[in-house]
Amino acid sequence: MDNNGKKLVLGGLVALVFLLVVGFAAFGSQLTIKGTARVSTAWDVHISSVVANKFVGSAQNVSSTIEESGLAATLETDLKAPGDSVTYDVTVVNEGSINAKLSDINFHQSQAQEAADVEGYKPSITYAYTGIDTQSEDTKTKLKPGESVTFQVTVTFTKDFDTKTFTEAQIENQLELVLTYVQDTTA
Repeated sequence: MDNNGKKLVLGGLVALVFLLVVGFAAFGSQLTIKGTARVSTAWDVHISSVVANKFVGSAQNVSSTIEESGLAATLETDLKAPGDSVTYDVTVVNEGSINAKLSDINFHQSQAQEAADVEGYKPSITYAYTGIDTQSEDTKTKLKPGESVTFQVTVTFTKDFDTKTFTEAQIENQLELVLTYVQDTTA
């Protein structure tokens, strides 16, 4: 092959590369997507009200208060005689934006140790709750945003308690009822 032929082939290759570059630029595009994502959820499950609604015997509600945060309520009752009781309606509300479910209920009860050490002693005051459930995954109390649940807590002076054996201080009892709500990821 002579020099002219080589120059012609070389020129043709340069022209072909130039056409490929121009063609790629004409038909190629680079896309860029930019964005920002924010999580705007809020967890706000709290006690919204406590109301003493049923009295048996000479029982009285001394006070029922909710802490400012709504995460705790204090109930104080005056039970004068065995068999007296007070039932409170307690309302828990979900004012957040995340589904919640009740996962656990725990009772912590305390009384004067010297009374508890007496043989045959049984608690002077009993507590019960109704209207909430943690027994099965299908029936746990669930709260969607904006929903509430009202349940009852009943405080009872044990009907057959021997009031002559113990002093008033020994009969006094304290209860802590702890409800644990968690995010409901099944909804």
